[in-house]
Amino acid sequence: MARSRTPRRYRYRFKGYSFKLTYKQKERLERCARLQGITPNKLIKRALGLYLDRHQGMLDDDAMVSENQLTLFNKGDYGTQLNLIDELEKDRG
Repeated sequence: MARSRTPRRYRYRFKGYSFKLTYKQKERLERCARLQGITPNKLIKRALGLYLDRHQGMLDDDAMVSENQLTLFNKGDYGTQLNLIDELEKDRG
């Protein structure tokens, strides 16, 4: 009996950032992390996640659209929908 294959797990790709903190900022960061019972890295990730969730609308509004991109689905660009039955009734009447 052949073993069933388990699907491969998705490999997450991470990107690194580096930034500099002053001595006082580093001390405050470590102290806050200690009070929360987490590592400073997790504290930064949580704070960044909350900030990005709170400002999601700003990111959606700022979606860049190229100048020469087609506007196929904007409501102002198309008129009434054509209906075959209406066209046949116009021809008969």
